[in-house]
Amino acid sequence: MTHEHVQTPDPFDTPLFNRLVGLIEEQNMAVKEQKKVIAEQYQEMKDIKKTLRSHGEQFDVLTRDALKGS
Repeated sequence: MTHEHVQTPDPFDTPLFNRLVGLIEEQNMAVKEQKKVIAEQYQEMKDIKKTLRSHGEQFDVLTRDALKGS
């Protein structure tokens, strides 16, 4: 009596399933890249906010000085 191991084919080893896995991997890479870009944009927006507040404060000082001179 011999014991032969019969390999059962992998039901997920199909071209369509492999393509789906590939697309999911591409999507995951795209999401990682988007997160990186969003983080960069967030930092840039924080810098812009800081600049606008500073300019607003300077404008307030100029306005007060101009109104005192009237």
